[in-house]
Amino acid sequence: LIGNNKITVLPPEIGALKRLAEISLQNNQIEYLPNEIGELKNLKSLSVIENGLQALPATIGGCISLINLSINGNCLTTIPVEIGNLKSLTYLYAFQNKLTSIPSSLGQLTKLEVLFLEDNRISKFPDGLSNLKSLVSLNLGGDSLSQFPEFIKGLSNLQSLEIKFSKIRKVPDFICGLTNLQ
Repeated sequence: LIGNNKITVLPPEIGALKRLAEISLQNNQIEYLPNEIGELKNLKSLSVIENGLQALPATIGGCISLINLSINGNCLTTIPVEIGNLKSLTYLYAFQNKLTSIPSSLGQLTKLEVLFLEDNRISKFPDGLSNLKSLVSLNLGGDSLSQFPEFIKGLSNLQSLEIKFSKIRKVPDFICGLTNLQ
């Protein structure tokens, strides 16, 4: 755990730490993660909150044991399609970035329970997100939405839905079919 410092670079040698299970780098000044991050097959939690992170390397898809990915409060404009390889991912916190879209491969994360994407610039979502059957908490508030995303109607286990500070004018009928909402 090396948060709340002035670290600007994570060395590529991080990839040699094959047994590493958690990396917590919040509140540093890291703009890029090394490609070698993908060599951490046993990594379960990666937190790079509030760093000014510009991009995630495509090699992030190699972190096949990752359960928690916290990349909120950065400058990300995209998420690599390789995120779809993270089959164990349960929690994805990508709020307060500059995302304008998310990859359809996100729909392959069938164990995902929590997805926070608020305060980005997303106006449309890929249809494949209706495959997120394990999702219980979804936050899209503050994005550039003008209507409820259609994929939400397929999220039968959804318990918490937050969409505030958007341009939505009408609540669709399908919301009434989400009987687990609390």
